[in-house]
Amino acid sequence: MRSMHEQRIEVRPARRSDVENMNAVKHAAIFGVGAESYPADQLSSWAGHLDAGHVHELEARVAEGSLSFRVATHQDVVMGYGYLDLGSGELGGLYVRPDRGREGIGGRLVEALLEVARDAGMDRLHVDAPANVTGFFEKHGFEVRGPSSRTLGCGTVLETIRLERGVQEG
Repeated sequence: MRSMHEQRIEVRPARRSDVENMNAVKHAAIFGVGAESYPADQLSSWAGHLDAGHVHELEARVAEGSLSFRVATHQDVVMGYGYLDLGSGELGGLYVRPDRGREGIGGRLVEALLEVARDAGMDRLHVDAPANVTGFFEKHGFEVRGPSSRTLGCGTVLETIRLERGVQEG
């Protein structure tokens, strides 16, 4: 049975009008959840800033089309978002507002992105996740493959864990 909060959540493709809220969710999630795993300078590089430049960058990524973005909204306010890279099979940028954590929003986003992957004929997905959220991905059928890292646009390297799962699995 879904919680009352989860029942009121709509998951849909992202729109350009969502981008400013998506950027704010990312920022809050990184500083709210990532703070336990990364030093402050890495968090700042990863989260970016709440300025027009970062909003325009995210708008371009949403409009481009090689990344399929999904947002979870409540009364049309973004509560979380994630994307699937249709070329590489990477599930990325899965962020949920810290004050809405553990309500099933992240799981609903994973399911929506799995549906996108199925529709695109993909076989497997992968995610390079911070160590503190690997349990979330394992709960959703991903298996740990080993250490990984991701290099941010500014050159900062974040140590991550690579997880994978089949698109048709459970």
